[in-house]
Amino acid sequence: AEYGSNNPTHYYTRFNREVLRINKHVNLLKIMVTKAMKTILQDMAKNPERYFSIYTIRVPVHRHSSIV
Repeated sequence: AEYGSNNPTHYYTRFNREVLRINKHVNLLKIMVTKAMKTILQDMAKNPERYFSIYTIRVPVHRHSSIV
Protein backbone atom coordinates (compact mmCIF):
# COMPACT_ATOMS: atom_id res chain seq x y z
CA ALA A 1 0.00 0.00 0.00
CA GLU A 2 1.16 3.48 -0.86
CA TYR A 3 1.83 5.93 1.98
CA GLY A 4 -1.21 8.10 2.64
CA SER A 5 -3.38 6.08 0.27
CA ASN A 6 -6.34 6.53 2.66
CA ASN A 7 -6.01 10.29 2.35
CA PRO A 8 -8.67 11.66 -0.06
CA THR A 9 -6.40 14.53 -1.12
CA HIS A 10 -3.83 11.96 -2.24
CA TYR A 11 -6.39 10.43 -4.59
CA TYR A 12 -7.50 13.87 -5.74
CA THR A 13 -3.99 15.02 -6.64
CA ARG A 14 -3.34 11.76 -8.48
CA PHE A 15 -6.62 12.13 -10.36
CA ASN A 16 -5.79 15.75 -11.19
CA ARG A 17 -2.41 14.73 -12.55
CA GLU A 18 -4.06 12.13 -14.79
CA VAL A 19 -6.62 14.66 -16.06
CA LEU A 20 -3.89 17.17 -16.86
CA ARG A 21 -1.86 14.50 -18.65
CA ILE A 22 -4.88 13.43 -20.73
CA ASN A 23 -5.76 17.06 -21.54
CA LYS A 24 -2.23 17.64 -22.79
CA HIS A 25 -2.56 14.70 -25.18
CA VAL A 26 -6.00 15.83 -26.34
CA ASN A 27 -4.73 19.34 -27.04
CA LEU A 28 -1.77 17.99 -29.02
CA LEU A 29 -4.14 15.80 -31.00
CA LYS A 30 -6.45 18.77 -31.71
CA ILE A 31 -3.49 20.85 -32.96
CA MET A 32 -2.30 18.00 -35.18
CA VAL A 33 -5.77 17.44 -36.67
CA THR A 34 -6.28 21.16 -37.26
CA LYS A 35 -2.91 21.45 -39.00
CA ALA A 36 -3.62 18.38 -41.12
CA MET A 37 -7.05 19.71 -42.12
CA LYS A 38 -5.60 23.09 -43.08
CA THR A 39 -2.92 21.44 -45.18
CA ILE A 40 -5.43 19.16 -46.92
CA LEU A 41 -7.85 22.03 -47.59
CA GLN A 42 -5.08 24.24 -48.98
CA ASP A 43 -3.88 21.40 -51.20
CA MET A 44 -7.46 20.71 -52.28
CA ALA A 45 -7.89 24.34 -53.26
CA LYS A 46 -4.69 24.22 -55.32
CA ASN A 47 -5.44 21.01 -57.20
CA PRO A 48 -9.00 19.77 -56.64
CA GLU A 49 -8.93 17.37 -59.59
CA ARG A 50 -6.56 15.08 -57.68
CA TYR A 51 -9.01 14.64 -54.81
CA PHE A 52 -12.22 14.37 -56.77
CA SER A 53 -10.77 11.80 -59.15
CA ILE A 54 -9.69 9.73 -56.13
CA TYR A 55 -13.17 9.91 -54.62
CA THR A 56 -15.03 8.97 -57.79
CA ILE A 57 -12.80 5.93 -58.22
CA ARG A 58 -12.51 4.75 -54.61
CA VAL A 59 -15.89 5.40 -53.01
CA PRO A 60 -17.86 2.75 -54.99
CA VAL A 61 -15.07 0.19 -54.52
CA HIS A 62 -15.03 0.61 -50.72
CA ARG A 63 -18.79 0.22 -50.48
CA HIS A 64 -18.67 -3.26 -51.99
CA SER A 65 -15.52 -4.54 -50.27
CA SER A 66 -15.60 -6.03 -46.78
CA ILE A 67 -12.52 -4.02 -45.75
CA VAL A 68 -13.47 -0.62 -44.39
